[in-house]
Amino acid sequence: MSPTSTQTRLLIVDDDAMVRVGLKSVLGNDPTLDVVGEADNSSEAFALASQLLPDVMLVDIRMQKQSNGLSLTCQLVARHPTIRILMLTMQHGQEFVREAKAAGASGLRTRE
Repeated sequence: MSPTSTQTRLLIVDDDAMVRVGLKSVLGNDPTLDVVGEADNSSEAFALASQLLPDVMLVDIRMQKQSNGLSLTCQLVARHPTIRILMLTMQHGQEFVREAKAAGASGLRTRE
């Protein structure tokens, strides 16, 4: 399917390849979304965000490679304030909500 002007452009950022594949598989079937790219680390994600200028980024809050999703979010909000950041985590707890909000994320989804 070719992207349309009504589709939300989405960039997926997670250091786990299986998570990225799963998210892309599920979200790629939504006609309102256009998955424009994916990254497995913060520096790749920042470069792709600057190049592709997605509407929304799904960002893992805790990545092992380089800086984590919180640091990436801070950098993205400062450089690209129109990109909405939705953080993902497998962890529970209000500390993750506070950290995500402090970093400038538009939202946080935890596994519950």
